[in-house]
Amino acid sequence: MIEGQRRRRASAGIADATRVYCGAAVRRAVDAHPTSAWRGATCRVALLVTLWLVGLRPAHAEPPPTLVLVAPPTALVDAVTTSLGPWQIRVVVVTAPTPADQAATTFRATYVATVRGTTLELFHVGEPGVQTRDVPTRIDDIEAASIALTIKTWMRLGPPPTPADQPPPDGPPTTGGPTETTPPPPPPRPAPPRYAAIATVGLGVRANQGGFGTRERLIITAGVAAPEVDATFGCDLGSDLDIDATTVWSEALIGAHLGHRFLLAPMWTLRPRLGIGALRSRVDGVNTASGRTITEINYTLFLDAAVDAIWRRGAWTVTGTAGLSSVPFDLELRGQLRVTAPARLEPWLAISAGLHLP
Repeated sequence: MIEGQRRRRASAGIADATRVYCGAAVRRAVDAHPTSAWRGATCRVALLVTLWLVGLRPAHAEPPPTLVLVAPPTALVDAVTTSLGPWQIRVVVVTAPTPADQAATTFRATYVATVRGTTLELFHVGEPGVQTRDVPTRIDDIEAASIALTIKTWMRLGPPPTPADQPPPDGPPTTGGPTETTPPPPPPRPAPPRYAAIATVGLGVRANQGGFGTRERLIITAGVAAPEVDATFGCDLGSDLDIDATTVWSEALIGAHLGHRFLLAPMWTLRPRLGIGALRSRVDGVNTASGRTITEINYTLFLDAAVDAIWRRGAWTVTGTAGLSSVPFDLELRGQLRVTAPARLEPWLAISAGLHLP
């Protein structure tokens, strides 16, 4: 407001001076040289009028450049906004996957940064191609700060503007009296823990159990999640399967798995994993000679391979799994019940829900 009053007073002074000087210049030129004076006087008047119009033109500050973040995690948005604050960069967040050139055109942006899986794509309007940087699958506060520094360095912003370069705030000038102070900013949030607890419960179906048939399963897992690797321990329990009219087969699997997560989208993760464990086989049958019920139990080794598609929102997860278990040895029960279960492959499917804490 003060700056506008100053401009108006200066413009009025220039206009008065222009009228006085132009009138005097024209009169002197006409009296001295009637023929050529008009040309010189006209040039002086045109020059002064031009200066006057320049003084009247309002000064518009050049708008700050715009950076568009495409599909970024929340931690990265906070880190980039904080990092670019001194430069007054306008930051626009687009959650849906969008081509960089389209985002730049839509928001009139100079810079576009896209998070695509484990790759950061950097697009600068006016420069050929797209630059790429590797980023981790899970971006916590520490990784977000590092990526924000990478983006700021790529933008080549130079030193931040000094307070003198910034426009003055509206309102009357401050006096020597007491002024209201801004409270200090809150302390930064603590970095999230590097490890988290995971637990799931689900239902599934396992085929070729013991080489005899297919039955439904109950699957329970618990473990620890690192930034990119999960270690889990679980059990696979199922119902009985009839071998014949007098014999029933059942099996339970207990094993450990190690998996690696790959980020597919902001809430979707793919996790291939391998496991090893013990398979407990149980056969209940009737001895035809004595008529008594006989139970035989045996243990053997199994190997497991599976792929999980994980959807996570906050602490809640939903997982769909396709797996294949290998029992590399034949199982022969030669007691009062004679049953043979050959070495085999047991494909299985499951869907489960659980928690990821914190």
